[in-house]
Amino acid sequence: MGIRASAAPFLVMGVDLAGSPRRATGICFLRENKVSTQIAYKDEEILSLIREKKPVLVAVDAPLSLPPGRRSIEEKNNAIFAPAMKN
Repeated sequence: MGIRASAAPFLVMGVDLAGSPRRATGICFLRENKVSTQIAYKDEEILSLIREKKPVLVAVDAPLSLPPGRRSIEEKNNAIFAPAMKN
């Protein structure tokens, strides 16, 4: 069995999850060779986009664990070295 081509081009959504409503989550939509991007801050914004656009696939890039030295996502300490993560 191979992959069957659809009559209509399908939509794929990519989400680069920020993990905090204070930082922007990157959203990307891909249909054929056309790309559009936007940002979201709240989980509900992301879910609304999924309901509205109805992509056939949603790919999410999110960490599966905390960085070394961290015990909590809320905790602020010197274990965070990336400037964007210090907000």
